[in-house]
Amino acid sequence: MITATACPICGHKDAEHHVCSPCPQCGGPKSLSALRCYTCAWPGRPPRSTRQSAPPEPVMPAFPTKRVQIRYRVYCVSCGRATDVEVASRYAPRCQVCGGTMLLEPSE
Repeated sequence: MITATACPICGHKDAEHHVCSPCPQCGGPKSLSALRCYTCAWPGRPPRSTRQSAPPEPVMPAFPTKRVQIRYRVYCVSCGRATDVEVASRYAPRCQVCGGTMLLEPSE
């Protein structure tokens, strides 16, 4: 039967792989690299694990974000007829009225 021994300083259950040392000021548990325990090093400060941090405030943009709708105008060079479209086509066909060349430009 294997019995788990506890660390005499901090009470950690697995004392075989656990290493700690006593604080020279109060005798409480401290890590090997620390000079004193947290209570002696930072008097009056609560331990890190119990300190409550404020939840982050939601950040709202300074101005409302709107989706900018880009529209395009397809117009005929010969007769000047124009139509507004939402999706720009890769190939502009000929004018259906006069057969002239159609050009595509972004509209305001």
